[in-house]
Amino acid sequence: MAAAGLMEIYLQMAYDAVAVGPYDLAAGVEFLKNGRFKNFPWVSANLMDKNHNLLFPAAKIIERGALKIGILGLTGQIAGTSPETIVADWRKVLPEHLERLTEECRLVIVLSSLSGEDNAELTRQFPQVHVLIAADRQQGNIVPRFEYSTLVTQTMSQGKYLGVLNLDWIAGSSWGKDQEQEPGAASGKEPSHLRSNFTGNFIPLSKSLPDDRQIAMRIEEIKQQIYTHNQRSTASGEQKNATASPAFSGLSGSDRCQECHPLQTSFWKSTRHAGAYATLQRQQQNFNLDCLPCHITTSAAEQAGTSSMESLLTLPAALQSVGCEACHGPGLTHADSPDKVKPQGKVKEKTCTACHTKERDPAFNYLEKILKVSCPAG
Repeated sequence: MAAAGLMEIYLQMAYDAVAVGPYDLAAGVEFLKNGRFKNFPWVSANLMDKNHNLLFPAAKIIERGALKIGILGLTGQIAGTSPETIVADWRKVLPEHLERLTEECRLVIVLSSLSGEDNAELTRQFPQVHVLIAADRQQGNIVPRFEYSTLVTQTMSQGKYLGVLNLDWIAGSSWGKDQEQEPGAASGKEPSHLRSNFTGNFIPLSKSLPDDRQIAMRIEEIKQQIYTHNQRSTASGEQKNATASPAFSGLSGSDRCQECHPLQTSFWKSTRHAGAYATLQRQQQNFNLDCLPCHITTSAAEQAGTSSMESLLTLPAALQSVGCEACHGPGLTHADSPDKVKPQGKVKEKTCTACHTKERDPAFNYLEKILKVSCPAG
């Protein structure tokens, strides 16, 4: 089972605490709580059962020398949770847990998969949180910075960087609201003997770095399990009525575009967008729902992460590429009535960055890249 393989890797990495995030519940709460993984250090102060009982410890207290550190988890909103699972409003549950932690601990850290807006609100309302480590998939790396009295940072997902945050924390001190927004800076308002300092950096994990052989083998096994499972689901007809999915609403496919726009379609076929799905096929990742949405044509980029994702496994062959409609929007009505309905002309930056996110493509430059895929006039 793929989820079991991931948990085995987590155990090998020997975390002190891990906040339960939206993707961690894919195999269900019982999987995380029972069996050989039941002692894994999950924390969440707002993930509850239907009776409003915590499903995991709200926080964990660890000791580093004489310093007690409280690490509290907050879970962001999860699409498609069962009625048995509730993601409570963090604003209502956090004060009680913080009060307990601040009494016992001299350093309080929050691990949060909340949205960027919620994290900003948290730092405004709860200055007793000394460090907030975020997990906003849209943000990428966040260089350690101060938001009010809280030091905020995060490392982008997908394992492209190792985030390192070193704290020289002095109990009884604080970062200070007027502290400079640079790693290593200290508060200019407090006496020097009460200053707490930090350094933070991100180490790129390039492909040239040697892998841990045991973990690398397990990851390949997991990828193959996912591929085989989704392939079998598709072959057995478990995914039905794919074309009725909202992901394909109003789409015609690039072949239909070619009927009236042969020059533009010919150019498109020369771009990497046209071969995006073939890239997944070569790597046996065309049944990987984490990769698939950005290598095909759908009617909405926000399909990623929703319950309708599984319908992408049976998408029509005409949509197995990043086609014309991925940039210009659904074109079926335009193809049927070209004089009455016009497609989107200029491709907006947000259309591109739906897939070319900071975490997937940190060097992406819209103004440079749009020139490479802009269709010729005529």
